[in-house]
Amino acid sequence: MMTRRIGPRIYVGAVIAAGCGLLVAFAPRELQHPVMAAGLLVATLVLSIFKLRLPLGNGVSTMSMAYAVDFVALIVEGASLAMCLGAIGVLIQCTVRVRRRQPIHRAAFSAAAVAIAVQTAAWGWNALGGSLTTLSLTST
Repeated sequence: MMTRRIGPRIYVGAVIAAGCGLLVAFAPRELQHPVMAAGLLVATLVLSIFKLRLPLGNGVSTMSMAYAVDFVALIVEGASLAMCLGAIGVLIQCTVRVRRRQPIHRAAFSAAAVAIAVQTAAWGWNALGGSLTTLSLTST
């Protein structure tokens, strides 16, 4: 039975390792707008505490509005800060106000998956020529 579970364990370990690697490699070393970063952090912390329970076939999952803050951070401050805020938000969501304590590898996996997703979104945006300077609110 232990041999059947080695594949998922390797996958979970690889995702956690990749997410940690991205967090170490791309975490912002200095903040261009520290007041805005602090405001986004506070919003992430507050919104991560309040969760929406989603019923699944064999369990329950949760979702928080902190993802909206992650999107704002991604657009306004860039992927590095958004990745850190997303990971922090997920860790709060997985550990604060939970009905049943979960193993640490679940929270680590979730935080790593968010770090990977944010960096992948940023790389895709840049590869397709995305730029915030071309955004406009005026109509022609």
